[in-house]
Amino acid sequence: MNIIASILTFLIILAINLGTTIFAYGFMIVAMNGFPTSDSVQPGITLFNIWVIVSIILMSVLSVSTVLLLSKKIKLNPFLAGLISTILFSVVSVISLVVGTFAALALVSFLWEMR
Repeated sequence: MNIIASILTFLIILAINLGTTIFAYGFMIVAMNGFPTSDSVQPGITLFNIWVIVSIILMSVLSVSTVLLLSKKIKLNPFLAGLISTILFSVVSVISLVVGTFAALALVSFLWEMR
C-alpha cells in the first residue's frame, strides 16, 4: 500500500509541477517580450529552466519521502499520508515556481539595467 500511495503522490506532484511550469513559462515569455533581443533574456530563461528542474525533482522526492515518513513513523493510512503530502507539496511547489519566475524576470531586468 505504501508503494501505491507513494507512486500516486509522485505522479500527482509531477503533473501539478508540469502544469504550473507551462503556465509560468508562458507568463515569463510574455513579460520578457519587451526586450529587444533573445540574447538579453537568455540568462533569465536559463535560470528558470534550472530552477524548474531542481524544483520538480526536489518536490517529487520530498513528497514521496513524506508519504513514507507519515505512514511508517506516525502510522497513518498510506492514502491519507499521500493526500497530506500531495496538498502540502502542491502548494510549496507552486510557490517555488512562482518565485523562480520572478527571480528570472528580476535577473533579466537587473542585467538589462547594468548594460
